[in-house]
Amino acid sequence: RAAVAVLGAVVAIGLFWWVAGPAASSGAPYAPSSVAPDGAKALAILLERLGARVGTSGALPAPGGGVVLVLYDQLDHTARAQVADWVRRGGTVVVADPSSPLEGVSPAPGLLNQAATAPQVLAPACSAPWVGGVERIATAGDDLLEVPRGASACFPQAGDAFAVAREEGDGVVVSFGGADPWSNAYLGDDDNALLAANLL
Repeated sequence: RAAVAVLGAVVAIGLFWWVAGPAASSGAPYAPSSVAPDGAKALAILLERLGARVGTSGALPAPGGGVVLVLYDQLDHTARAQVADWVRRGGTVVVADPSSPLEGVSPAPGLLNQAATAPQVLAPACSAPWVGGVERIATAGDDLLEVPRGASACFPQAGDAFAVAREEGDGVVVSFGGADPWSNAYLGDDDNALLAANLL
């Protein structure tokens, strides 16, 4: 609960968008300049219209001065270490790539050595401030995550969750089972856009 409460104090005055490191071109999945179904231009436009500054440069904001968003992790070891250190000093990172080491949680095991997938629609069933007004989201069948001890789960399903928030030093890591809900194809479904606006 303490981990997710920190997110309520984050003001969207300086959103920093760290999409993919050196390969953050318009053709990369979830790129903020891409209008493809798996792009994230709609999310970038939404946040800018809500007053956030969306950036893809290599400079991290001051801890507490924005949110780092990782939709598709192509960062190298050095860049990941910089983000991890920034979080420990009080930053907030939202990671929606289950294969990213920054998530710090594991996909929930499913059948045939594959990750368990979320139902197409999930309700928050948690008291995190970033789900205010959110009744349900469209998950696009992305992964469920295991919930480690001391972490807070949101959008739960059979002991696992689609979102997990945990403290890391003085900061917070919010992990999601996938980035599809914020892609151009799904951002307008259910309350996906509201969740993004609340969290970022």
